[in-house]
Formats: sequence, structure tokens, C-alpha cells
Amino acid sequence: MNPACTGSECRGCGGRYSLDETTGPCPDCGHPLSIVYDYDRIDGERFGRGERDDSLAHFDALLPISVRDLTPLRVGHTPLYALGEVDGVRLFIKDESGQPSGSLKDRASLLALAVSRSRGATRVALASTGNAAASTACLGASMGIPTATFIPRDAPPAKLAQARCFGASVFRVDGSYDDAVHSCRIVCAHMGWTDRTTAVNPFTREGKKTVAFEIAEQLPSIPDWVIVPTGDGNISSAVFKGFDELRRIGRIDRIPRIAVAQASGSAAITDAVQRTRRGEGGELRSCLGQTRADSIAVETPADGALAVQAVLRSDGDAIAVHDDAILSAMASAARRWGLFTEPAGAVSLAALHALCARGTIRPGESVVCLLTGSGLKDGSAALAYTAEPTELPAGVLSPALLAKIASP
Repeated sequence: MNPACTGSECRGCGGRYSLDETTGPCPDCGHPLSIVYDYDRIDGERFGRGERDDSLAHFDALLPISVRDLTPLRVGHTPLYALGEVDGVRLFIKDESGQPSGSLKDRASLLALAVSRSRGATRVALASTGNAAASTACLGASMGIPTATFIPRDAPPAKLAQARCFGASVFRVDGSYDDAVHSCRIVCAHMGWTDRTTAVNPFTREGKKTVAFEIAEQLPSIPDWVIVPTGDGNISSAVFKGFDELRRIGRIDRIPRIAVAQASGSAAITDAVQRTRRGEGGELRSCLGQTRADSIAVETPADGALAVQAVLRSDGDAIAVHDDAILSAMASAARRWGLFTEPAGAVSLAALHALCARGTIRPGESVVCLLTGSGLKDGSAALAYTAEPTELPAGVLSPALLAKIASP
């Protein structure tokens, strides 16, 4: 383990724990734990400046454990595209679709599996709507670690197919994502398996924060905004943590404003942020957790409190957009830039349009939108906003059909 990593702390009750004690949520109050470091032991001038080897080991100094040579797969170092002026702002896209399993979750899985292996885990399990399941199964297969996943009844077939093909044991829970989380925790406690579920396992945040490290490397200056697709809040809290740690070690002098982007049918974090700013109290309240963007469909966000803090501490914002706007943004990204993202990734673009329209993001500002997963994860969503194929007979085509083909 990294000697600069000193343990974990609970942002709920303030409890502090050693790394050996850091295996799940806070044992005293149940809130998610956050990994902490002695930042004075980290050389900010040298951080991330070593020889690039296309692995997250590039950032080992700010990870709890080295991830060097754990898998032949390349995790991280995804492209950041400069797309010019959009809605009056300078837009950049951080595209995570090229990860081994097709989503940002591979960053989290690599760290969680690395720690699990160091502790002699016999099997790593998790609850997932699909992306984290596929990711854990993929990385687990490459590292020789058996995995199991608990999915809700409406998990998309494409993501389920990935987990099954990678060899995971798959258990379908007749309920929501929150029900799958409950089932996974019971089974892990009974079987002695390691629970990698997002926000339950604090090491997932450590993997996801590396996307902030890469954004800081890839841009000449820190962007004004980073818009993060958000369900349970773990990516949002991780992005803030990554930039905050770069500030702590002296690599950057400010943190970008974090914008939480949610679907209107699964907007518990957005609701909490808005109530906090109105002075009505910011406690998290469960929501329906219903949206076409299945990857961010969460009734009770496990990492919601830290996501709210990320928005407030960065002077950011939170916004919820309707499914129609999300699917429209998905189609627009594909047609305009050739970027094929799943609905949960497109929510960042839908949120960008909404935040610009209401004046929260001002003209001339720089914005990074995270596209968190490939559109191949949910082909049916793509088909909803595309035209049906034109039917043609086999053989010779008539002049009328040729004229139809030639028309726009």
C-alpha cells in the first residue's frame, strides 16, 4: 500500500479508520468513507510527470495501492476532444467509451480489484445497473479474480451480456437497483465476499478521481466547469476529490465548478442541492429512480451527501433534465461529432444546454462534459431517435426507387 495513504475518514460522523479497517461504509454511522493521504509526503512537482506507460500507475503517488502490471488491459488515458464553441462556451468532451468494458467504471474496478487482491479476496461482488457489473467482470477476468453481480430486473441486455461473457456469476434481483444493493450486502456478509458496490467500497472513488487528473494534464488550464452525469453521486464526488488533491499538492491553484447532471426522474441530489441553497435543509430524500438513462437510475444515492458537498464546495450547480432531452442530446452528439454515448453519458450534454440557457454557465467559459459510457451499452435508446431503414427489394431497382434513394 502507498505509505502516503493514511487510512479513511467518514464525512458523516468524522470517524477515522486505518486502511486495514477500511472495508466498506463507516462502521459507526453507515456513511461512505473517503480515503485520506498525507499530502506533505507527495511531491507535487513530480506527480504525474514520470514516463507515461498508458496505465493508471502514472498516478500511483495519489492512489492507495500501485496498479502497475495488474492487467494487460489499458485503463484510463482516454481522449479529451476540443469541439470549439457550443452554446457560446468552449466545449471539451472527455470520452470514456474507449475503456476496456466501454465505461468510466473501469477506473473504479481496477482500484477496487487491486485492493481486493492484496487482501486475498476469494470473490468480488457488486450491485449494478449494468456498467459496473460489466466493468468488474471484465477487469476481474483479466486479473484472474472471480466476480459476481446482482442486477435489478430492468438491467439492459447488452450490459448483462458483457458480464456473462466475461464469466461473472449473475443474479437478477426482482426489484430496483437499491434492492440489488441490499441483496449484495447480505450475500457478501454471509459468504465472506468483497463488496465492490459503488460508494459501499471507498476505493471505487479513488479510481474514478483519476479522470480529474487526466483532464488537468490534457488542458493548458483548468476548465471553468466540469459537468458530471450523476446517479448515486460517486463520480461527482470523485471528480471533486481529484481536483482538490491536485490543489493540495500544488499542481493547480483552483478547482473547477462541478455541475451534477441528473435525469428528472432520478434527481435526489439535485433536489438536495436546491433545497440547501433555498435554506430549506439539504438532507437527501429518496426519489422514484426512474429514467431511460438506466446507469443513473437511483432511488437513494449512496454517495449523495459527498456529491452535494462537491457542488457546494466548488460553487457549482445541479440540474435535472427530462429523458427526451437526454435522448435528443445522445442523437445530436453522434450526428454532430461522431460521438456515440449511452443516455447516461448524454445527460451531461443535455445539462450543458439547460445550464447555458438559464445563464448559469456564461458565454466564453470553458466546459468539460464527461461522456461516461459507450452508446453500444444501450442500442435501443439510439434506435428511438433514428429513422427506420428504407426497405428495398432484392434485384433490379426501379427508377422510382432510385429517385427515392437519391432524395435527402
